[in-house]
Amino acid sequence: MRRKDRERAILELVYDLDHFAAVWESEKPDFKLRHQNEEEFFGVEITEFYLFESDARIKSIPGYLSELFAGGKPRHRDDVDSLKVTKARLRRAGESEDELIDVIKRELPEVPACVRMIAAAIEQKDQKLMSYESGLNHVNLIMLDHGHRLMTLSPEYFYSFFFTPDLCATLARTGFREIFFVTVFKEQGRVYIPLKLLYLLSHFYMFYWASEG
Repeated sequence: MRRKDRERAILELVYDLDHFAAVWESEKPDFKLRHQNEEEFFGVEITEFYLFESDARIKSIPGYLSELFAGGKPRHRDDVDSLKVTKARLRRAGESEDELIDVIKRELPEVPACVRMIAAAIEQKDQKLMSYESGLNHVNLIMLDHGHRLMTLSPEYFYSFFFTPDLCATLARTGFREIFFVTVFKEQGRVYIPLKLLYLLSHFYMFYWASEG
């Protein structure tokens, strides 16, 4: 798939493009959109989050994973350890004996460590804002989560687990108008979460209850 086609597919996870007067492909940022009856464009930058860099290579190199399971050599030196193929025992339902299968073992980071990685990825994108095309009303960021570390988390616990001090500090200083985090919850499937909006609302309610007290 062409890179821009992939980015457009991610864009459509958040925006209904039929409701816009114009949608232009760009580079800095990735897209420019204009609302109906408005003259100014706003920008949208697309990024994809992986827990491991080797996962990005698996995603972008066709047949890479099949090559490894067939005994092929890693394409990158960092993949020698992170994509090491080993054997594991699997017992299928209804079977009485195990079978040996090829697997790639991973130790997933804890949620706080994962959130720190996400905050760092946002900050890395934020540093490039000054180089974006001038004249845009604002720029939003869409981050597609491939790590799926939060898949088993219930949505009602998302804020308390995800909005760590590191992430809140990043959201407070970022130049993006909004950051849409596209992830997967086990029961709801794929969702997008407006991170800055949630952050600002939480502070509004904290201020409201403090003033009421």
